[in-house]
Amino acid sequence: MITISLRNLKQALQNKAAEMQWFLDSQTGQIKLHSEDIDLGDDGAFADQLDIYPDRYILIEPIPTQAQFKIMIDFTNEVKDNRAKVELAQTFAQKRPSLQYMRTIERYPAIKKQWRLYQDKRHAAHVQAWLADKYQIEATIR
Repeated sequence: MITISLRNLKQALQNKAAEMQWFLDSQTGQIKLHSEDIDLGDDGAFADQLDIYPDRYILIEPIPTQAQFKIMIDFTNEVKDNRAKVELAQTFAQKRPSLQYMRTIERYPAIKKQWRLYQDKRHAAHVQAWLADKYQIEATIR
């Protein structure tokens, strides 16, 4: 059983930058950033660790767009405020729906707080299922 930081996990799951890769240390639960293009100030120490222990470090892929949309749709279906629910649902038909969704949520502070908790819970469940299914690793996310 490993414990993973939710804050660090969120950064890794939402990473869209091709030059940055996030890795999970399967022994400690730590999440580490690696980049060939950016000096991270570790003098290549982590790159060496990746070479020496390739089975220890698991590349964390960002949440697929389709899965993120599913989370957004599921959350929208649970919103109690009808006006907010309609506005959120309408964002899916707009250009750049994720951006429009977040802009809409910003107008509803209470719903924004609920969204963040909901998204964190779903992301944690996604990672726990992925680790269990693919690597037989049990994880607690805090």
